[in-house]
Amino acid sequence: MHIGVTVPITELRADLTGLRDFVQAAEDLGYAHIRMLDHVLGADPRFHPEVPEFFYTHGAIFTNP
Repeated sequence: MHIGVTVPITELRADLTGLRDFVQAAEDLGYAHIRMLDHVLGADPRFHPEVPEFFYTHGAIFTNP
């Protein structure tokens, strides 16, 4: 079994040092792979009342892989 980890991209925002430290720690802990989400735009909650909760929106900062 190979276990990986997902980079918490919305929490890190534009902190490239934090990103590097996270990835290095994952490698040091022996994770088999690292997953990083890639989105062009988040949704604007004003136009999607059917969605109960947004983890990111059109105003979120994403560091592109």
